[in-house]
Amino acid sequence: DNAKELAQMLEAAGVAAISVSAYPALVPMAFPGNYVHLAEAVKQVVTVPVIAVGMITPDLGEKILHQKMADFIAIGKGLIADPHLPEKAAAGKLEDIRPCLTCVNCWAPPEVRCTVNAAWRKERERSITLAKLLKKVFIIGGGPSGMEAARVAAERGHQVSLYDKQPALGGQLVAGSLMTSRIDNLIGYFTTQLSKLNVKIYL
Repeated sequence: DNAKELAQMLEAAGVAAISVSAYPALVPMAFPGNYVHLAEAVKQVVTVPVIAVGMITPDLGEKILHQKMADFIAIGKGLIADPHLPEKAAAGKLEDIRPCLTCVNCWAPPEVRCTVNAAWRKERERSITLAKLLKKVFIIGGGPSGMEAARVAAERGHQVSLYDKQPALGGQLVAGSLMTSRIDNLIGYFTTQLSKLNVKIYL
């Protein structure tokens, strides 16, 4: 209620738009769109555009806009995980979007990093280019590092085979996915990408 009152004061003072969030931004029970109801409440008392935040995926963002719960969608950490998220969403390639785990490593000093995007802040040094000499690459282990190694090697043009003694890919991510669907989304992303890149998988 205080935020709605403040929003009206800000509108009267001339702000162009209001982005609505809350603190703490990330808690273990957080879920995509967990702050959208706050943006919707503010939108009911102002006429300036209201921006919703909170682990919003492209498909959820479309739903929020369609239902007029907010006027704009802000995506922060999701763009760190995959800077090409808007392009992929616009092209309808949602399965190609590398999912954010909301692990907040991107907030953790002294060396902030992204758990799922090793190229973040080092895009020029770590750009994936076609290898000059194409090889047969043999990778043991279908955990996150093995799957990422297979993905990158295949994108570089190598013929990749990935072996794991378990009946499914994921390694320790499989156990982690029991706690949150966000980790399960990462397994799905890797599985889809390896299939598209014709990586041979032996389980």
